[in-house]
Amino acid sequence: MKRWPLLVLALSGFLCARAADITSLSKALQQGKGAVLAGQFDTTADIALPNTSQQCDEKKAIELLNAFFSNNQPKDFKLLHHAEQPESGFVVGEIQTTSGTTYRVNVSYKAKGNQAIIQSIRIE
Repeated sequence: MKRWPLLVLALSGFLCARAADITSLSKALQQGKGAVLAGQFDTTADIALPNTSQQCDEKKAIELLNAFFSNNQPKDFKLLHHAEQPESGFVVGEIQTTSGTTYRVNVSYKAKGNQAIIQSIRIE
């Protein structure tokens, strides 16, 4: 009987664990503003866009995303899939641009508390 309080405490901690927040990621992809992601990149991140692919720091990653968005203004972003493990996760979505082009987006991240630390972004 003494194990019940311990079991209940353990289960409540497990159930209260929060997933990494991807709200700002979705917002950045929907609005076409890479700067929204400032402070959310890992030390280096893999950025793959049409015609370029490189590993870079946060400043360069935001610069590349903003350049992409200046030529491909998003009209809508649709989240297709979000999966998360205790220490990592990924997002799959589609960006519909004002010109009618649709791009598939894949983002992988590591979870640090409830924050998603971006490790890679692929837009194709």
